[in-house]
Order: sequence, then structure tokens, then C-alpha cells
Amino acid sequence: MYNTVDPMVGLAYIALIIAGIIIMALFYMVPYIIAASRDMAQRRTVFWLNVLIGWSLIGWVALGLWAIFGETKQQLVMHYDSLTRCRRREPHF
Repeated sequence: MYNTVDPMVGLAYIALIIAGIIIMALFYMVPYIIAASRDMAQRRTVFWLNVLIGWSLIGWVALGLWAIFGETKQQLVMHYDSLTRCRRREPHF
């Protein structure tokens, strides 16, 4: 007798491996996903730093904290508006 393996079992293993790779990639990119969902001003920087140094636990945690606590575009606009209002004041004579 020949020892045959059902081809569907092989496909199931391949599908399981692909699903595992996708889940790991999503987990790896969590800092960028957080930054993008918060509409963070530096989200592209978070993406590239995550690609480059996200493999180290320290880099991944630091990027995650930056993504959580970093300034969003709306916060930067409000900060800029408050600065320009301060500069537009009329001089006192």
C-alpha cells in the first residue's frame, strides 16, 4: 500500500500558515494602525519606523506609545491657531 496524504489536508496547512502570517503582520503593524486611526500627523513616520525598528520590542513599544499619545492633526491645527491668535494682537501704545 502507498502512504497517500489527502490533498485537502495539505491545502488546509497552507491556508493556516498564510492566515498565521497575516495575523502576525497585523500585530506587527499595530502602532501604525493606531496612528492611522487617530489621524496622527506623523503617521507616515510611525509606519516607516515600525518597518525599520519595530522588530525590536523596545522600538515597537516606543512607537506604540507615540501612536497613542502623539498629537493628531486636529490638535496641531488648534495649537497653530492659538499661536497665530497670540501674534495677531494689536500693539499697545
